[in-house]
Amino acid sequence: EKEAEWLVENGKPQEVANTAWAFASLGVTAPNLFVHVEKEAEWLVENGKPQEVANTAWAFASLGVTAPNLFFHVEKEAEWLVANGNPQNVSNTAWAFASLGVTASNLFFHIEEKAEWLVENGAPQAISNIVWAFAVVGYQSEELFKFLDLQLEKICVKSDLQAVTTISYAIALLGFSKKYERLLLHLWKTACQMNPQSFQAEGMRQLVQVKLFAEADGVKLPEIPAQLQKKMSEINFIETQSRAQNQVSACLTDLGFIHDVEVPPVDDCIIEGMLAIDMACNERKIAIEFDGPSHFMKDNKTGDITRMENGATKAKRRFLERNGWTVININYQDWIEMDEKSMQKKFLRKQFAIAFIK
Repeated sequence: EKEAEWLVENGKPQEVANTAWAFASLGVTAPNLFVHVEKEAEWLVENGKPQEVANTAWAFASLGVTAPNLFFHVEKEAEWLVANGNPQNVSNTAWAFASLGVTASNLFFHIEEKAEWLVENGAPQAISNIVWAFAVVGYQSEELFKFLDLQLEKICVKSDLQAVTTISYAIALLGFSKKYERLLLHLWKTACQMNPQSFQAEGMRQLVQVKLFAEADGVKLPEIPAQLQKKMSEINFIETQSRAQNQVSACLTDLGFIHDVEVPPVDDCIIEGMLAIDMACNERKIAIEFDGPSHFMKDNKTGDITRMENGATKAKRRFLERNGWTVININYQDWIEMDEKSMQKKFLRKQFAIAFIK
């Protein structure tokens, strides 16, 4: 770490990539190293092999380090990386972009073009990371899931618990539950047959969302085993309210909109608080969602937050609407531009008018 500048300036792409990968694998932050790798990102991408580029992107994402220069050049060379890398390289790269919430339309387009090859040749874990990435960024690829459906036996039989739950989650999050019902049902039954004690909190949260999203799409899944339900009910799902969200709630009250906060969207959700609506009037089935920075993708060149919604934000709105809610999404980028309460109220009235709500 002390000699990071020398290593990046004098090392080969493989040496630099291996060093970044080593720090990330150990979960050790290395700010000096990553600053210099980011500075030389164009050189690394242009001269490195697909595995070296993919491992470097993975290392940054694993440690949560944003790197606009690196990800811009990886996105720029996406066609080359997908064409020349192996499924694991492609998987690591897609996972890195999605984990950091970075836009990558070029990368995902070329992955979709190679969907058949990826599904046929990739290990279940690599495949599950790819479909998870598509879901997280909200890229609906029927081509990718079509080939997953054709490889149903491989996916269900050879996948471990994490891969099974991840792929199920991706199908449901992207609104593909009905279209790929056969695949989802097989994955669901496979997951429900596994030992409840082997489930981690994230996997259980994913399974609950799969059931909720699928049933909103008209797909009835078998009940979750009682022992697993009990374990799920013990998960704490805490949503914090931001200062801006409280401002919105206060303005709504001033406008005469009677509402509650953190409202359950459906009855009897196994995990209390999951998919709670920020502000809602249950009687009129009106949901107000205040969307902060975590709801949007980051630009791959600048690292700035865009207005492009991520997959989870799209999925929640679709889920609410299919459960009979009228949904109003308030973008924090619009809200922070208004520093006077009169402007905020005018803005909210306009949003209600757009949604045809009196």
